[in-house]
Amino acid sequence: MSIFVNDTLLTREEAAAKLAVSTQRVSALCSNHLLTAYTFGSRKILISLDSVNRYKQQNSKSGRAYAPSLAFAALFMLSGCEVSWINRQQKYRIEAYLRSISPQDLVNRSKNRAKTMEYWCRKSRLAELSKHLILSAATGNMHTQFQLTQVDKIEGYISSNNLGDLINKFHLKKSEDGADSSIINVRLRVIEDSEVFYFIRQNSSSRITEGTQESSVKSFMPIAVCAADLAESFDVRERQAGLNKLSELLTTYNNAK
Repeated sequence: MSIFVNDTLLTREEAAAKLAVSTQRVSALCSNHLLTAYTFGSRKILISLDSVNRYKQQNSKSGRAYAPSLAFAALFMLSGCEVSWINRQQKYRIEAYLRSISPQDLVNRSKNRAKTMEYWCRKSRLAELSKHLILSAATGNMHTQFQLTQVDKIEGYISSNNLGDLINKFHLKKSEDGADSSIINVRLRVIEDSEVFYFIRQNSSSRITEGTQESSVKSFMPIAVCAADLAESFDVRERQAGLNKLSELLTTYNNAK
């Protein structure tokens, strides 16, 4: 039976049926933070329907997903950025791939670039938190690039080596820790390969953002990464905005070749 707590929650058996996998596979997906699980009592575990749908959407048949280094390379190249972490042969293959790919297939093929984790953070700490991330999606002034309304949420990338310290410093709480899922306002995309993160940090852009009280310099992902992040959203407007931008970028990229 499904239970409603600001999100539809499923048993492991129900989640397994929707994904056409075993309950053991569902447990593994939860352990790897690919599905959002809630613990009730000492043993009862229920799984977010939204996370099941997201996983199903991202794993639709569109070819094998790229490794993180190649996924980021494809999105950086599409953004017109240099990629210093892949060799010439890999770059050639990605160029050929970008000439024939659809926006949705690009999203699916680049899905393994990072693990997505969602948290609640006190609103007064969001500005400071954003300084520790490589910002993405429609965070901050980026919303204007996608014709979206600015919201009090942030999304960005961080190295797995820094995740624990960030959680402690800003007292971030997951839904599993008791935070109401309806007030989640931070989406972290965690990069586990420290070498990949280093190259991305070196190749991400910085820009001055105007705040109500002060201006600050923050790091942002290239536009194609931001678009791919939005295209994974369950918000219809965000998802379409991301796909539209990827379509625009692919057209521009291929017309320039």
